[in-house]
Amino acid sequence: AMGIASATAVIASNARGAGDMVGARRVAWIGLGLSGGYAALFALTTWLFAHPFASAFTQDPALVDYGAALVGLVWLMAGPDFLQVVAAQALRALGKPWFPTASHFVSYVLIMSPLGWFLCLHLGRGARGLLEAVAIASVISAGILIARLMLLGPIQAVSLPTIVDESPKA
Repeated sequence: AMGIASATAVIASNARGAGDMVGARRVAWIGLGLSGGYAALFALTTWLFAHPFASAFTQDPALVDYGAALVGLVWLMAGPDFLQVVAAQALRALGKPWFPTASHFVSYVLIMSPLGWFLCLHLGRGARGLLEAVAIASVISAGILIARLMLLGPIQAVSLPTIVDESPKA
């Protein structure tokens, strides 16, 4: 996701610097789409192979089962996390550098931290509660950042040039 986010930011910044805000916004949405596809592939792989991933770290059957449950939860946060990383970089490239900072502060400091404590310690969900708090905060962060991108202007489709036959007619 960081690679896609960096590439999105560089290309969108170049378009913005050239005065092409429509192109810059288009690049932001292309980056989000690519990141979403990659996240779906990552999530599916993580969910399908949670047990083999966990068994790579221990041979204790109880720990493998618990670890597989935790690794399996990673798929919950993959999509929103990947999207929020790309959306944040796209917004920075589009000239809104402080909005992602504020969004991350709200999502991860004000929401995730107390929610993690509540789920992990108060409800006794342990590590599972921490992962759930991260997933919820990532959904909130991605939602805020994508909503801000939408407010910057409509998504415009790529238009292909029209080829006109200008050869002399006989």
